[in-house]
Parts: sequence; C-alpha cells; structure tokens
Amino acid sequence: MRKGYLALTADIIHPGHTRYIRRCREQVDYLVVGVMTDESVERYKGARPLMTYAERSEVVENIKGVDLVVPQGDFDFDLALKEKGYIIFDSLEHTRNGADVVIPRTDGISSSDIKKRLYERLNYSERKI
Repeated sequence: MRKGYLALTADIIHPGHTRYIRRCREQVDYLVVGVMTDESVERYKGARPLMTYAERSEVVENIKGVDLVVPQGDFDFDLALKEKGYIIFDSLEHTRNGADVVIPRTDGISSSDIKKRLYERLNYSERKI
C-alpha cells in the first residue's frame, strides 16, 4: 500500500486545495493530510488563521480522497514519515524540507486572494453578510 502525506493551512478551502488533494491521492492508496495548527500558522504567516484548527480539520476530513487528518505543528515535514514509507507531497510555492513530489499550484487562485476580495467587499459595500 502506497501512503502519502501533505500539509495544508486550509483556512479558506478553494478549488486549488481540492485539485492538489486529488493529484496527490492519484499517486497513493492512503492519504494523510496534516492541517497546520493555529500556532504553526501564526509562526509561519504572522497571524492566526480565520478558522480554528478544529474547524479547518473538520472541513478537510470531509474532502473526497482524504483518509486521515492530523495536526501539523511545524512548517517543515516530520522526516520520520519517510522512514514509515510515506511519500511526502508539497506545492511549488512551499518546497518544504523533505518533499518527495512537488505538485504545481493552481494558477489564479489562492486563499490570500480570496481574503483580499472578502476584505475589499466588507470595506466598500453596504451589503450585510
């Protein structure tokens, strides 16, 4: 059985995430997703995520192709995963230490872009949410 591992912040899930997960899953039989803890996101991005770890994990657990969600407490991968036989996936944006397979990002979409559009809408619109 081929096992794979990838890590996500998963603060705002978008088609780039689901495509990434699907491309990773196509290469393995069992896929584990490490969702970055609130503290690890804050260390990496300088701000806490909009959604809590529990909320983000629940969303990721329900994406087709994900077999298990675990906390990812650091930006870099736990290299002990390789010793356990996992294929470690990453995106071209990150290239964390230890990645075996690098999957290109989906052009034209990112959580940061979505957050920017949300903030602009909230600041410049009279609409209520």
